[in-house]
Amino acid sequence: MRQPPIRLLNPIVNWVARLSVSLHTKLLVGFLLVSFLVFVVVGLNLWLLYRVEERALRAAGPAQQVARAGRMEYAVTAQSHFRAMHLLTGDPANDQKLMGARQDFSAHMGYLEGVMDGEGKALLAKLREANIPFQVHGQVVDRLAQAGDLAGALKVHLESEHPASHELEGLARGLVKVAEARWSGSLQEMERERRWGYTLAVVAGGGSLWLALFLGYVLSWPVLGAVGRLEDHLERVSRGDLSKEVQVANGDELQALAARSNVMMHEMARMRAELMEQNQALTTQARKMEDLNRTLEERVRQQTTELQAARRSQDPDQTITTTPRLSGAEAGVHLPGTYRCEACGATGRVSREVHGTIRCPRCQGTRFARVAVETG
Repeated sequence: MRQPPIRLLNPIVNWVARLSVSLHTKLLVGFLLVSFLVFVVVGLNLWLLYRVEERALRAAGPAQQVARAGRMEYAVTAQSHFRAMHLLTGDPANDQKLMGARQDFSAHMGYLEGVMDGEGKALLAKLREANIPFQVHGQVVDRLAQAGDLAGALKVHLESEHPASHELEGLARGLVKVAEARWSGSLQEMERERRWGYTLAVVAGGGSLWLALFLGYVLSWPVLGAVGRLEDHLERVSRGDLSKEVQVANGDELQALAARSNVMMHEMARMRAELMEQNQALTTQARKMEDLNRTLEERVRQQTTELQAARRSQDPDQTITTTPRLSGAEAGVHLPGTYRCEACGATGRVSREVHGTIRCPRCQGTRFARVAVETG
């Protein structure tokens, strides 16, 4: 008989087997539990994907702040560069580029003021304060350049506007460092989230797999064990062993099947016992009939011998037996005399006229030849 390979789980297997519910219900519950585990694992994976996506979006914000802060620093440097090129070359295109750099600086600052807080917010306030004298000096340089005093404009630029740009660049670099620190923290948090998600997915997947295997084990072995016991029982019955019942403790259809199998076995045993009794009775009766036949045959032989002896004692000359008289063509007339049997050659004497068939007392033959005539 098949035995569960994990003995530690035998109490659970036996408990599941003894549950008084149908086999269909047990299998349905197992299917629903496994389906629930699949849905849980799928839902957990979707939630982990959502968490990773959310962390990625959070990390994208600090990355955007780093990029905007770096562009602010570039905008300040570009203003000084385009200012010097305009004053040295007088090319109005450089003045247009200067205006574009100012607009970029203002746009980046406005964006960062809306998303940054804490230390970044304080640096932005300093940047806005430092930008005021920088813009004032720039306006002075613009008026002098428009008036045609390029030398005076260059002097104000070198003595006032350019040093102010260095202060702005330093603050912008500090803002870049703050944004990079936040970005690095977001990346580290995202990495921790990723590792935690992988660990949770592995634990949940492994736990679900173990639980699915556990459910399959404790739900299948009650069936396999019962089927194995029924198979062994039927094998014993097929060999003619009708003495041992099968015991199935399942509270389902398999237990009822085992009970019916036991009833069938007892019925077969009863029928076999009856057949054996009938066979024994028939054997005994046949022996009695054989004994009776032998007795009757012996009595017939004895009576025949006695009758022949009696006839011989009554008529010593009659050595040939006769039968009742026949009619028609079968009748024959045997005159007194001596006759020889044509079959065995024995001779006998008929002392009176016989109408009918005569028989040889030795071979029971009926064909004779008369060899002597009885006279007198």
